[in-house]
Amino acid sequence: MAGLIEGLKVVELSWGMPGPIAAMLLADNGADVIKVEPPGGDPFRYYKPYHVWNRGKRSVIADLKTAEGRAFLFDLLADADIMIESFQPGEMEKLGLGYKDLEARFPRLIHVSITGYGPDHERRDEPGYEALVDAWLGLHNEQPGKRPGPRYISFPIAPTAPPSWRPSARWPRCARAASRAVASTSIRQWSMARWR
Repeated sequence: MAGLIEGLKVVELSWGMPGPIAAMLLADNGADVIKVEPPGGDPFRYYKPYHVWNRGKRSVIADLKTAEGRAFLFDLLADADIMIESFQPGEMEKLGLGYKDLEARFPRLIHVSITGYGPDHERRDEPGYEALVDAWLGLHNEQPGKRPGPRYISFPIAPTAPPSWRPSARWPRCARAASRAVASTSIRQWSMARWR
């Protein structure tokens, strides 16, 4: 059976949970997802859920800090529809791979950037780890338990919120028409879902 978005090509430059889960959902629905890993592989490769989050994807190694690695990425992006990345804000620009750089070279490419706090947030340069994002949102304080004080959440809410939308058959065309750059953050997505 053909997938809902079969024929869509996605290049994934992410690690951790949000980016791989977003790309996994696209692969589950028929997209051709190519995961670009750094030399030595994804640092999460030995984490048990890694194989679940990266199912249905092809994987390649490229050192984006080198001209050869960037040229290899450009070859992948030449016919790609979407690029998903989870670099810290400003890192892609340092590599010459920021939205403006890629838009000039690949005008039809949708650039999805997933960060902990977003490119314009006051905490943009801080790590966006689960415990930090949850604490900043006040989620640790809302957990019931036997002892007073904050408690760590057992389910990873912040990193799973950004990719939690299932794509529809019309999604690729609508997304292209609406915007070429999508910035998704754990803070923004969880706050919106929490207060609806």
